Amino acid sequence: MPISYLREACLETLQDCIHAEQQGADRIELCSRLDLDGLSPAVELTQEVLKSVSIPVRAMVRPREGDFVYSAAEIQQMEAEIDRFKALGVEGIVLGVLTSAGHIDLSLLKDFIERARPLKVTFHRAIEQTPDLIDAIKLLVQETSIDSILTSGGASHASENVALLAQAIEAAQNRELIVCGKVTHENLPELHRQLGASAYHGKQVVKV
Repeated sequence: MPISYLREACLETLQDCIHAEQQGADRIELCSRLDLDGLSPAVELTQEVLKSVSIPVRAMVRPREGDFVYSAAEIQQMEAEIDRFKALGVEGIVLGVLTSAGHIDLSLLKDFIERARPLKVTFHRAIEQTPDLIDAIKLLVQETSIDSILTSGGASHASENVALLAQAIEAAQNRELIVCGKVTHENLPELHRQLGASAYHGKQVVKV
């Protein structure tokens, strides 16, 4: 029986990206500093990965660790990174922006999406810092053209939050809801049996 979901490997080295494709990954989220939950990858690494794999690559756009409320200078940096990644030929970008009150910064997000097109855009786990995850997903669907939403439901392990993730998948409607949170090639079959999501994300979503 063919696999009916997409496996997105979250990686930070060229060798891991090459190996992940060999092991059946369908897409790569390329980052640096996964120990900080992922920052923007270097241009040189991005170029090498794009030359070395044939599966789609989405690049993280996150200039620093910490919260997702950005200064004017940081916004300019993110804009420049979006432009660079687009020029390099990635399939998409991954980002998240919030207001100081903890809500999605819709105005800034829309600007970033427009700037990024025709690239795909994923809103990452910053969404879990909003007051209500499901409301935030509905807002993204209603008010933006975001392509994908990445979430664990707010738990460290997706398996601890199956009920909320099921709600998140429903709320995402026709957008790609990417389930993350310690998803591995070992627990993925059971997680998919419970959720039936279209995409899953993790460092070890395929055997590495």
